[in-house]
Amino acid sequence: MRRWLTVLIFFGILIHPYPAQAAGNSIKISSLQVELWPEFDKSSMLVVNYITLSPDTALPATLLFHLPATSEGPSALAIGQTLDTVSDHGINYSIRPQGNFLNLTIKAKDPAIQLEYYGPIQKDGKARTYPYQWMTDYNIDSFKLTIQQPIGAKNLQTIPALTSSETRKDTLKYYSGDFGALTAGTSFSLSLSYEKASDTLSVSSLQVQPSQPIGPDTPGSAIYTFRNDLPYILGGLGLLLIAGGVFYFWQSGGRKNKPRKGRSPRTEAGGGNEVYCHQCGTRAQKGDRYCRACGTKLRREA
Repeated sequence: MRRWLTVLIFFGILIHPYPAQAAGNSIKISSLQVELWPEFDKSSMLVVNYITLSPDTALPATLLFHLPATSEGPSALAIGQTLDTVSDHGINYSIRPQGNFLNLTIKAKDPAIQLEYYGPIQKDGKARTYPYQWMTDYNIDSFKLTIQQPIGAKNLQTIPALTSSETRKDTLKYYSGDFGALTAGTSFSLSLSYEKASDTLSVSSLQVQPSQPIGPDTPGSAIYTFRNDLPYILGGLGLLLIAGGVFYFWQSGGRKNKPRKGRSPRTEAGGGNEVYCHQCGTRAQKGDRYCRACGTKLRREA
C-alpha cells in the first residue's frame, strides 16, 4: 500500500512540478515596438511601448514589466484585441518599487498592450541626454525602437545607431532601428543625445488634421450645414415676407385718400378785400398785379 502511494506522489510531482514557472514560460511576446518622444508634450521623455503577445500565449496572462523608478508609474495603459482597438477600461494592474525599477504587474485578457510612461531628460545648457533601458522577462521575437526628433533639435545621436529615418505626416523626423529578437532575462540599452537651444515642445508645432477629407457630405462643413439648413432658411424668409405684407396692409388699409386742402385764393379774413395768389397762395398787397413770390399774374375780380 505504501509502495503504491509513493508511486502516485512521484507521478503527481512529474505532472505539476512548478506550476508558477510553467505559466511564466508560456508567455511570449511576438513584437515590441518602442517609441521615444523627447520634449513632445512635456519637458521629459515620453516612452510608448506597443506590445503584442504571441498567439501561443494562454489568456488571460499575468505579465511583469520593469519601469524606471523615476517614471512614477505608467501614464497610460490600454489593452485590446489589436493595437488599433486597445482600451483603458477595466484594467487590472499593480505597482511595486524594487531598487531602480518599478515592477508593473498586469493581468491581460487580450494580446495587444499599449504602455506609456514619462522619464526625466538630463539637461546641461543646450545638451540633452537620456539613457533608455528595457529589461525583459519574456522571449521577444521582434524588438524595434523609434526616436522622434524634437522640434528645434540638432546633432541627434544614439548608441547603438539607428539606421533608418523618415518624415511622417506630422512633419517631424523619426529615426528607427530593428534589433531582432531578445531573450528572456536580458536587457536592451540605448543612449540618446542632442542639442536644443529652447524649451519649445514639439506638440506646439503640430497642426490639427481632419480624420478624413472634408467634402460636401462631411458633417460640420459649411456646405453640409448650409444644405441641411436651407429649408429652414427659406421658410424663415417666407414668414418674414408674409408678416411684412400683413403689416403694410394694416398700416395702409385703414387710411382713406383724402383730397389735399388747397389754400383759397380769397378768404374772408380781414374785410374780404385781400387777394391771394391762386398758384402759391401768397397774399398780395394792394395794387399788385403779379405775385411777389412766384410771379404769377393775379386774378382780381372786376
